[in-house]
Amino acid sequence: MTVKEFASKYDMSVNELCEVTGLSRQGLNDILVKGYPLRNKARQQDVVLNLLSYAQQKKMEKKEEADKEYKERSELIYMFYNERAK
Repeated sequence: MTVKEFASKYDMSVNELCEVTGLSRQGLNDILVKGYPLRNKARQQDVVLNLLSYAQQKKMEKKEEADKEYKERSELIYMFYNERAK
């Protein structure tokens, strides 16, 4: 998997992935494409935690957006009864 493909799975650009992970493009390429491990285990843990945090944040944002859309659509249903949603 290329770095660009990995970044797109997270709905971000390669530059954004670099910011979130704190790794350079070359560092990401070495890990994702060439399969080199991160030697610093503390650094590896930070990268993983940052990616998990980012994924959770995006999940919550999408959930909030979906809830908002659902509420708006539900309110539109009341137009059939000529009433307003409360």
